[in-house]
Amino acid sequence: MASSSAASGPQTAPGDEVRPGGGLGILANTLGFRLRRLHTLLIKSIGRTISATPGLEQADLRPGTLAALALIAANPGISQTELASLGGYDKTAVMTMVDVLEDKDWAVRRRSPTDRRRHVLGVTPEGERMLRELDRIAIQNEARINAALTEEERRQLYEILDRIYDVCARAEPE
Repeated sequence: MASSSAASGPQTAPGDEVRPGGGLGILANTLGFRLRRLHTLLIKSIGRTISATPGLEQADLRPGTLAALALIAANPGISQTELASLGGYDKTAVMTMVDVLEDKDWAVRRRSPTDRRRHVLGVTPEGERMLRELDRIAIQNEARINAALTEEERRQLYEILDRIYDVCARAEPE
């Protein structure tokens, strides 16, 4: 006699349910795919929210550049190399992002007073104003996500994601 699980067909892993467009198949247990898929949706969503915000609709704001501005504000005097490491950015990409931030008068790049070979970054008053607006937009954009999780679940999720990031960052060559 066949077992009831065999009779009912193959079992699916959580998240591998058949959805419109199909299941996840071999990607069902792949963290990178799940994170990239979520990242793509969040980037599209914040892009739409920014485009619909009066005064920002033509600003051509990129999420990576905005995140760089937030990291500079949280770490005044951070170097470009430190920003690349903290944000998980390519060092060359950081130069471009900082150029954009300077062009918009949101950030400044100065020679370090203690090491002339190093540039340190800071946020301008206009950059601070923009950060307040972007914080409001980000809160609005992520409201439905926050509503789906308890405060404790969000804390745990952030802790787990940070732990995974640290493991991956340590594995990267310098």
